[in-house]
Amino acid sequence: MANIEEEVTGRFLYTVYSNPDSLFCVLSFRSKDSDFTAVGNYDPELLKEGILYNLKGQWGKHPKYGKQFSFHSCIPSLSDIDSISLFLSSGLVKGIGPVLAKRIVDAFGKDTIAIMDEEPERLLEISGIGLTKLEDIKASWKRARTVQRLAAFLSRYEIPLGYIWKIYKAYQESAVEIINKNPYQLIYDIRGIGFKKADNIAKNIGFSLEDPHRIRAGLTFTIQQAIEHGHCFLYRDELLSESSQTLGLSANKIAKILQNMVGSHLVAEEERIYLPSFYKMETEVAKKIAYMAKNALIKEIITSDEITTIVSRLEKESDIRLSTEQINAIICAFIKKISVITGGPGTGKTQTIKFILKLAQIKDFKVLLAAPTGKAAKRMEDVTGKEAKTIHRLLEYNPKTNEFRKNEKNPLDAHIIILDEVSMIDLLLMYHFLKTVPEGCNLILVGDVDQLPSIGPGLVLRDIIDSNLIEVTRLTKIFRQAEGSTIVKNAHRVNQGMYIIPKGGDFLFISQEDEGKALEHLKNGLLKLINIHGFDPYQEIQVLSPMKRGILGTDNLNKELQGIINPASPEKPEILFIARRFRVGDKVMQIKNNYNKEVFNGDVGKIIEIDNEEEITYVDFGWGSIKYEKEELDELILAYACTVHKYQGSEVKCVIMPLQMSHYIMLQRNLFYTALTRSKELFILLSTARAIAISVKNNKPIIRNTYLKMRIKSCYQGG
Repeated sequence: MANIEEEVTGRFLYTVYSNPDSLFCVLSFRSKDSDFTAVGNYDPELLKEGILYNLKGQWGKHPKYGKQFSFHSCIPSLSDIDSISLFLSSGLVKGIGPVLAKRIVDAFGKDTIAIMDEEPERLLEISGIGLTKLEDIKASWKRARTVQRLAAFLSRYEIPLGYIWKIYKAYQESAVEIINKNPYQLIYDIRGIGFKKADNIAKNIGFSLEDPHRIRAGLTFTIQQAIEHGHCFLYRDELLSESSQTLGLSANKIAKILQNMVGSHLVAEEERIYLPSFYKMETEVAKKIAYMAKNALIKEIITSDEITTIVSRLEKESDIRLSTEQINAIICAFIKKISVITGGPGTGKTQTIKFILKLAQIKDFKVLLAAPTGKAAKRMEDVTGKEAKTIHRLLEYNPKTNEFRKNEKNPLDAHIIILDEVSMIDLLLMYHFLKTVPEGCNLILVGDVDQLPSIGPGLVLRDIIDSNLIEVTRLTKIFRQAEGSTIVKNAHRVNQGMYIIPKGGDFLFISQEDEGKALEHLKNGLLKLINIHGFDPYQEIQVLSPMKRGILGTDNLNKELQGIINPASPEKPEILFIARRFRVGDKVMQIKNNYNKEVFNGDVGKIIEIDNEEEITYVDFGWGSIKYEKEELDELILAYACTVHKYQGSEVKCVIMPLQMSHYIMLQRNLFYTALTRSKELFILLSTARAIAISVKNNKPIIRNTYLKMRIKSCYQGG
């Protein structure tokens, strides 16, 4: 006999167990008769101890834990005074704390909810509530009620609370209606909700597997996933094969919808399938690069001989001897419309830039300096003594219009632009930047092509170099200042496929195969660096890991390191968001560009205040306090440990890196090399000889679907 759907009411006691990834939880409730256990998919953050909840589901018996209520809906009853008071003061309604909640409930009793829903102006009868506070409470109450209904609707579909806030922000009161009409819209509008979650909702609502909405969403999602992994397009057969697995349909059925999407939603060029925006970006970048490769000089002619003479004089004045490679790079910077300077640590890229700046000053050329991240721009500014900006700030991004103020119609004003850390620049950013380069301007691209590629799509620097149409200077000579550094030596050895020098001066290799012991070594070593050697754990130490998962992945490392660097304390307010627990004093990293706040992916700061009543967190990034609403906390992660990818473009005095066999899929030469080049004074490696050997030998080329190299060649030849 099938289990019967029932509705039970219970007062929430506590969470027995919760899984932040799947949202499966075990909860304890108290009914009139007895305590009972409820299991289901729900975000415990929505629950408040002491409130009555109505649960819908079925009774069942677990073979080990006995009788349980399996629920698919859980909403506050708000039928008794205590529940109403607790709900009002739970933090879901901004502006109402425990004291004010008691006043409201004392005045209106069981009618409180009806009054707040239908006659909120009556709240003016309560001492402490004026017109301004009333408007804040009305807006917050409306949001809280809508979010509760939305949470009840979405709870069975495993959508975390953090996304429910975002859905509400995007759709407001129409959220349930929009989702019912086309749940796949969530994929396009809500960052973090992919095809699987939207498809789960759609199947429960009644969408068929062959619904055109579903197939179109599956195809678009497949390309978007490829872009997330660095590709600019997918080949037709790849797209059909991967979307077939995603959709559970035959390639033939999908191909019909794909054909209909070409021309409106997708671009097909031979066997390459693009999103229209990425086709345009790749094409326009190629045209601009090819044009610059063929065209003339900056505002006045300067000969190679004149450059050589000036450089020779500058060498004598500064008592610095440049290499032949550096001098060639300087000459190309002035006689070529576009040129590239690449090289490893200690090879003189910074010194070369300094000489270019000195020569430009002598010739009265206006120079702009920029880099893709705030830290890279700050470092560029520190070493050159000249102002440097992030590319986004240089192009004057306008968050209100979601556009850059600088463009082809309003270009930058410069004779020379020097871009640093170009290996980090993806296709999207390069497209917007190149539109702003004026006709009479030389462009110098500086970066280490052997480091990890950009997180975003494309292999822009490598494709520009491999087109063989741009003047490229590869700096190889290691200068005397860097010759004594074992970090620099090992970086070059790794890049050449050679095993590391295990110990020496600024490099320490600790051999440890057991991950648990490696973790203890890491924590003890960190404490020693802080307490004995005086290193600042926020500014001078960074733990880097190849991966997020596992004992020595960043997720677990951050929990462990948070506990020893910034342990919990009654004096340190905390806030929980999905699976992330933040507290005052935590080191955090921004993980997406937020142009409204002018905070960018990779920026590191420190939490200085948490207001739990207003659900606001303040982070100091070194240039002021930035405010985060609770629903914006998905933009932050703990940053005591971070992945090598995330730290690219930054440098720090000391790097501690676990590199173990459990990181096998990430044991790559360019990742290890990139990590080594992040450290300025001390590199501590917790690894094994085998893991190091695999990393050094694994030099498989990074395969990304990009046609930029061939497109540059085609544009160059086509005039």
